[in-house]
Amino acid sequence: MYAHHHYCIIIRDSLLADLQHINNIAGTGLIYSLWGGYLQTKRVQKFIQYAEDQHMNITHLHTSGHADSKKLHKIVQACTPCKIIPIHTEYPEHFINEFDNVRIVQDGEALLLNQRYLKD
Repeated sequence: MYAHHHYCIIIRDSLLADLQHINNIAGTGLIYSLWGGYLQTKRVQKFIQYAEDQHMNITHLHTSGHADSKKLHKIVQACTPCKIIPIHTEYPEHFINEFDNVRIVQDGEALLLNQRYLKD
């Protein structure tokens, strides 16, 4: 069995019911990366309340497709990811010129993230 820190999922507040079906989620991390104003909506409040009830470590880190190269480098330096998979960008190939560990995924392409992939 893998420890919690081996997984990353991208989920939006509309998928709360799906999140509630994941076992052993207590104590995991949650990065809330949307505009802070959405925190005032009932749907997001319900999502955040569930995360708090599960004792998830919530970090508010607004991200968007508008980060410049300097900000992207700062995020990569802080997170030290095994792989970088650009999303929400018109120019994913620019990441290849900026970083060593980039994997470009085409629209509609499925990508299985497992322990072996992360080490390759």
